[in-house]
Order: sequence, then structure tokens, then C-alpha cells
Amino acid sequence: MHDKRGKNVELTVTELLSYGTVRIECTDINNQETAGTGYVVEFEKDGDTNTSITALITNKSVIKGAEKGRLVFTQETEEGAPDDRNHHKVSLSQFEKKWVMHPDPAVDLCALLIDKLVLKAEAKGIQLFYPVITMDLIPTEEQLDELDTMETITTAGYPDGLWDAVNNRPVLRRGVTATHPIKDYNGKKEFLIDAPTMPGTSGSPVFIIDENGYIDRDGNYYPNEDRILFLGTLSAGPHAAPEGLPKKSDITATVSSHLPSNLGLVIKSSRILELAALF
Repeated sequence: MHDKRGKNVELTVTELLSYGTVRIECTDINNQETAGTGYVVEFEKDGDTNTSITALITNKSVIKGAEKGRLVFTQETEEGAPDDRNHHKVSLSQFEKKWVMHPDPAVDLCALLIDKLVLKAEAKGIQLFYPVITMDLIPTEEQLDELDTMETITTAGYPDGLWDAVNNRPVLRRGVTATHPIKDYNGKKEFLIDAPTMPGTSGSPVFIIDENGYIDRDGNYYPNEDRILFLGTLSAGPHAAPEGLPKKSDITATVSSHLPSNLGLVIKSSRILELAALF
């Protein structure tokens, strides 16, 4: 992960993860409001010219039925650091229609290009701070094969709509993989994690973050190597109503009704590449 503009800002990987996570607030036709999670990715379009596009990723179910939407970004200082107390809210009409859906109806992923939104902010003299997840963080088959069945994972989002509204920061949580990420759970490009999944966490990115060495499944120790793997997107079902607002009911959930609340379904990160191919 890195700052989109490539400025030299000294932040840890988990700090970058928190700043690259975006709160998505939706309002439906009945003025019912919900909140979900998104994260920023960078799709490389031309390796020769080093051009890329930037998109926000979330679940289809997060923005389903949304007539209006708001995205909350942290502003950037002149030195290129995050300005925690200054935020920029982007309000969009016909919100659901602006997203590009994964072509498979069964895959709960969608993308919103944000480059134009960033340029509009810059035209007003507002610089946005948004670290991006690059596609080289998607693990290879070899990297997945090195994993044990139970590995520690880190995720960021807005459980039950909770967030640090003053500093525009999500809630970071840890858990473990409950099925092996190399396996397709029940034949789908998904796996399970043992971490509480609740309204507002849908769309959260899921990572393995080992910054001080790691041990692979064969017991080999790599003391001087970091391991940062983008495993996928949490698809947790219903979404949280912002504090003080009524909760939206009967939201379509991709997690089956019998899945325990302490388990989460993760859509593998490789499916993001299928979205990238649409642009």
C-alpha cells in the first residue's frame, strides 16, 4: 500500500490501511440511511506509460437501492501527510447507478472510479489523502500455499456504524482464517475468517500483515522479511445505520442465515482483477 501521489509519508501498514478505508453512507428512496465500508485500489492500465486508474471497491449489497451516497475522505496537508481533523465529503445522486457491478450476479463486488472526484476536489484547492491497494498485493498461488490454515488477519471497517468521526478513522480488528485461503469454500472463490461480522463491516478489506518477520506453514522463519497479503473483501450481509438513525431492514445478505455471527465470508482478492478488466 502507498499514498497515491507517492509522497514520502512515514506511516505503518495498518495506518495506511485505515486511511485507505472509506466510509460509505447511503440513503434510499425512503430516506433510510445506512453505512458500509469501501477501500481504494489502483488498477494499472498501461505498464509502459505507468498510467493507472483509481477505484473504490465495496459490496453490491452495500450500495443496493441507494438514491444518494456520501464518501468521506481525509484531506492532505501541504507536506503530504493526512490532516485528520479536516475531511472532505463527496455527495453523489443516483448513487447505485454510478457503480460498475461485477459481471457475475453471484459475486458481491462493485467499483466506483474516483479519479474525477479527486480532480474536482483539487480544483477547489482540496488535496485528498487516500493510500491505495495495488494489485501486486494479491497473493500468488505460491504465496497462498505457504500459508497455514489458521493465520492472523487484519481488517478495517465500521462495525455497527462505529467510527472515529472526529478523525475520520475506521475501526481496525483482528481475527484468524477459519478455512484455508487457497481453497474455494463450497466451490466458490471465497473463504471464511473467524472474526465478528456485523452490520457496517461489509466491504472491508482483509489482510495478512506480518511486518516483523513470519513463519510459513513448514516452520521456516523469515526474520528480516515482511509479508503483506491482500486476501479479499468481507461480505457480511446487512449494513449499519449511522448513529441516531433508524436501521434499514431486509437488506439482501450474501452470508447464509445459518452462518454464525463470529464467522465472516471473504471474497478472494483475485476477483478484483475481474472488475479491473471492465475498465
